[in-house]
Amino acid sequence: MDNYYYELIKDDEHLLKIFKKGIEEDAIGLFDPQLFTKLRSVYYSSISGILYLLGEDNNTNSLENKMQILTYVLEGSDYTLVHGITKTAKRKGLDVTSWIEVRKGRHIWIYDVLSMLKFDKRYFDLLECPEEHRRIHNEVIRRHPIYAETSFKYDYVPLIIMFFLNRYEHNKDNPFYESLQGEIKRYKDDIHYHDVALDYYQEVKTLKPVYNEEGLH
Repeated sequence: MDNYYYELIKDDEHLLKIFKKGIEEDAIGLFDPQLFTKLRSVYYSSISGILYLLGEDNNTNSLENKMQILTYVLEGSDYTLVHGITKTAKRKGLDVTSWIEVRKGRHIWIYDVLSMLKFDKRYFDLLECPEEHRRIHNEVIRRHPIYAETSFKYDYVPLIIMFFLNRYEHNKDNPFYESLQGEIKRYKDDIHYHDVALDYYQEVKTLKPVYNEEGLH
């Protein structure tokens, strides 16, 4: 994964020391491989969950969508969705962010979509000094109507696919750009991109504006 979090804190010797110690103790790392596999197999509209998490800029709307995706793939875990503010959110100019706590035995792991890292809660608290605004346990989330209404299945819409891919492939300001390109290649293989592109160009032809004597229609 790209060195995004390291770049954020590298000028703070105290935080950098904590971060390196967390990595050495396997208390900070990437999301679980099984979680990545699940994120590749669920979809936000036409885009895989992992593409959306890595590719979308973080704002109030996209964070809500990312939390829906992440809680869906964590179904079966003892998790709590937390809304609040963190140091990273403040650095990015956000007024609020969200993260997920997953309890595994005595351990609590934090899944953070701003950094795309998993933290032992002790290290997350030390590095991010989180201020919690609201906590929602998984049992409450499971009963929410939006989860019954959302399928997270692949929605084949070539126009949407090409729109997202064009943004993701060319946004080199994205801190996860390098990782995203590998996931885009995998995604294209999964959806048979050549066929999607052909359908897209056929659709574009039908959308071309028609001119007549009265103007554009």
